[in-house]
Amino acid sequence: MTALCRLPLFAAALLLAACADLMRIDFETDPVNQPPLEMPPSAELDLVTTFPAGGDIRVVNVDPVSGSRSLRLAGPSPGTAGQPRVRFQAQPLSASGRTVVVQWRGEISPDAIARFQIGVLEGSSELAIAPSLRFGNGIVTLGGISLTSYEPNESHLVSVVVDLSNGQSGLVLEGGVGENQVLSNTLEIGATQGRTVFLDAILESATGDENYRIDNLFAQDRGAAN
Repeated sequence: MTALCRLPLFAAALLLAACADLMRIDFETDPVNQPPLEMPPSAELDLVTTFPAGGDIRVVNVDPVSGSRSLRLAGPSPGTAGQPRVRFQAQPLSASGRTVVVQWRGEISPDAIARFQIGVLEGSSELAIAPSLRFGNGIVTLGGISLTSYEPNESHLVSVVVDLSNGQSGLVLEGGVGENQVLSNTLEIGATQGRTVFLDAILESATGDENYRIDNLFAQDRGAAN
């Protein structure tokens, strides 16, 4: 089992499952003070799309979350309405009905609010496959339900497991939060035929130098659900 397979997951079956990388992005070779590369060098079909919306999305080498560089989403300019957003799109799954792991490491400044949505492309439509995760005002919420507190400017690790055969999902939060959190959720979406998973990182509110920094993203195919 490789290091990337050693995740805090929710069932012994998942711990033993073989994993195949769908996405791995760390920004270490992206140009500093520029938007992230649309096609990361190590990727085959990974795709990174930015929607600045009046904000500032760039790779930085000052106070990185991990390594020497991270991606920074900073607030809209004063008087500008918008929510800067980045979409990280993984390589397509080999089949439908799989179990998928999505993980990233991040840090948030004291007055920023950031939200994360995991979804799947299904034909020309997009379908949320896990409840929305939000960091804001010192509280982490999942699907609008408060989970725990968090410490600004401290690194946290987010791991989400989604069973695409039934819409069930589980979440682990580690580091920089009030306490480690493990919980399960379901959106009752039923089985989806979608095979292309994505993560949207959205800066809902921030001004000046307030920001969310993200790094070490990856997605893995954990195989067919049992």
